[in-house]
Amino acid sequence: MPFTFKLSKRLALIKASLAAAAAVLAACERILQVSGPSSPVVQVVVTPDSVTLDPYQTQQFLAYGRTQLGDSVTVSVAWSTSGGTVTAGGMYTADTTAGSYQVTATTQVTASTPAATPTSTTLSGSSQVKNRGQLKRVIVSPAATSVLPGATKQFGAYGKRANGDSVAVSVGYSATGGTISAAGLYAAGQTMGTYRVIATQSGGTLADTAAVTITNVPVASVTVSPAAANVPVGATVQLTATPKDSAGNPLTGRVVTWSSSAPAVATVSNSGLVTGVVPGSATISATSETKTGSSAITVAAPPPPPPPPPSGGVCTDTVAPTVPAALRTFYIDAMNGNDAANGTTSSTPWQTLAKANQTARAGDLFLLQGTFLNQLINPTNSGTTGAPIVYRVWPGATAALDGGQSGVIVWLDGLSNIVVDGLELRNVAYAVMLNSGANHIWLRNLQIHDVGSQALEIIGGSDNRLEDSNIQRCGNAAANAGDCIWIADNAHRNVIVRNTAAYGGHGIIVTGGDKTSVQPS
Repeated sequence: MPFTFKLSKRLALIKASLAAAAAVLAACERILQVSGPSSPVVQVVVTPDSVTLDPYQTQQFLAYGRTQLGDSVTVSVAWSTSGGTVTAGGMYTADTTAGSYQVTATTQVTASTPAATPTSTTLSGSSQVKNRGQLKRVIVSPAATSVLPGATKQFGAYGKRANGDSVAVSVGYSATGGTISAAGLYAAGQTMGTYRVIATQSGGTLADTAAVTITNVPVASVTVSPAAANVPVGATVQLTATPKDSAGNPLTGRVVTWSSSAPAVATVSNSGLVTGVVPGSATISATSETKTGSSAITVAAPPPPPPPPPSGGVCTDTVAPTVPAALRTFYIDAMNGNDAANGTTSSTPWQTLAKANQTARAGDLFLLQGTFLNQLINPTNSGTTGAPIVYRVWPGATAALDGGQSGVIVWLDGLSNIVVDGLELRNVAYAVMLNSGANHIWLRNLQIHDVGSQALEIIGGSDNRLEDSNIQRCGNAAANAGDCIWIADNAHRNVIVRNTAAYGGHGIIVTGGDKTSVQPS
């Protein structure tokens, strides 16, 4: 056998071996196919296998094949869905309808053998999609509330789906009155009324409203001043009602309704002006927001008309009494006082004469400052011979009692041992009335003017004294046309000394009694 033939045979065998080895290597590197007897695909798997989405939310789905041996292999699939949309690449988009849907991947698998005709099998896999659906409502909470001026209230909001599920929702807040923060904290303004808080879905149109009512601080009590008053028939007295909160602070802008328990005895106007009708007693009530305060009114019979003056008389002087040192001293400031204070120092004064009248007892000294409108000196107790009750002007100040052209401002009915010193008494029907046997009353250094009837009336009293005072303009008609001082009904030992009185009618009238002393200024 020639050498060249043997060599060619050997080279052919080597080439065949190399080709076989190359074929084996190529088979190891190739991706598995979906057909062929050695690797049939028996299942299509979709991932993720389930998902929950909101409307318009997207989800990427993937699909792969699984062989009989459990190997995962790539497959070409067609995507479909029972709700929403899915692209050829498996990108799913939820629609707006709530419900459960399937996303399906489908492939065709062709199987063939050397002895058989190829056959095609359809395989599919699916994933479950739950669509929450669109929001049907935005709900703001609380739905209604009441707040005080300047107070705050926290609001919140959530969404409701068609299936009734409550979900978190992003909202923007606004208010028709007051202010509200982005976080829902509402701050009330100072104007009373009902307003709306509005929560609107961010990026949407859904909204809800809540009602906010800004209310006044409720009235807890009503104080009527003065708490008690005496008024002659036909005269008037002005009452003042003060609504207060639970802490005792005065409240403004409240409606007050006035009423009388006995209109036949005393009537009251819408502004609290009381008019005496016939002698008797009546309770005047002031009501605000269901709370009521009252004042006890006593209506006295008017004095009878004075008779003509007597033809003459004898004026003698007596020794002036002395005022002992006070056992207790109280300060009363009509403008800057406070009846809730202790009243015992000039820096903690009371404000009203009613407070002094209710507190007064023998030996008390009351120092007055300012103008006391429609208030009266009318203590509930008498003093004693050695310890009178004294009403005096605050040292270095001035003090005036203004009757508002009606009523009486010093009413000492059946009382004794009272001193009124250094005050101005003005604009009143009766300045001083000493009735029902009032005795040992000392009136001194008074400025009395613009009196509708009498500046001083003493009915049945004894041992009373008016001194060093000035009386001007007495009477309802022209100035100085009235009766400045009238003494009647068995009055005894009354002294009128060193006074100045300007009058055009009767200056001093004594119609009953004895031992009345008058000394000119």
